[in-house]
Formats: sequence, C-alpha cells, structure tokens
Amino acid sequence: MKTFQKDVALIEGKLSRFLNDYIGEFYHNGDGFNKFSDEAILYALLEYSKFPRPFNRKERIIYIHGKCLEYEGIPHYYVDVEFDPQYDFFTIMVLNKNEK
Repeated sequence: MKTFQKDVALIEGKLSRFLNDYIGEFYHNGDGFNKFSDEAILYALLEYSKFPRPFNRKERIIYIHGKCLEYEGIPHYYVDVEFDPQYDFFTIMVLNKNEK
C-alpha cells in the first residue's frame, strides 16, 4: 500500500484483489449499488462486520445499502430486494413511502 496524502492510499497486489472480490459481490451479482463508490461499500461491509448478526441474505443487502447511503450522505430511504434464483442475481427495489 502506498500513501500519497492524508486521505489517499493506493492498494496493490493480493489485498486489492481481495477487496475487489468483496465489492464485486454488489457490482456484478446485483443491481442497485452502481451509484455507490467502492469506499462506501467497503465502509458498509466494515460496519456490518462489527457485530455478529443473524441476518439472512436479503436483510444483509438491505443493511449494507443503508450504510452506503449513510457514507455517501444521501438521506435514507427504504428498499426491498428481489432475487433471480436462476442466475443468483439480486435487484434493489425502492419502496414508496406507503410501502414501508
């Protein structure tokens, strides 16, 4: 890892591939995280990993989406997740205020 400034670092080698796999889970296996930066997804995953949770896959994705919103400074809104079992793909669905 090379540090350039106070808040800038370049991650290379095995660690970069490791982190790319974590981020790729949300970019390549689903739809709805494209607007978030890599840093937002990493932040959300680190927040998720702080405490053990008995979340299923859907609850985990919803939690991580909420933490990405928090990191990016976007006001929170409720989402649901739909899965395509054939392709193991998920889609984030934005809920209307009446659907909470």
